[in-house]
Amino acid sequence: MTACPRCSNTNATVFHEGKEGEELIWTLFGCPDCHYHWRDSEPEESINPAKRKAVFQMDTSNPDRYHLILPVRE
Repeated sequence: MTACPRCSNTNATVFHEGKEGEELIWTLFGCPDCHYHWRDSEPEESINPAKRKAVFQMDTSNPDRYHLILPVRE
């Protein structure tokens, strides 16, 4: 298993593997807790929690902190 870069929970799963022929090029992961998805081929600033800006991190132990925002259609 892989840890989520956004919430650090360890139950992220593999959603898809990108291949060229038989060669694995990238893997798409998804987190069931914060719903973040990422490929292992993305830049370190996106997928390494130590290099991500703190503003982009999420604490799933307090879900009420994050309010649902619905888009406005014009």
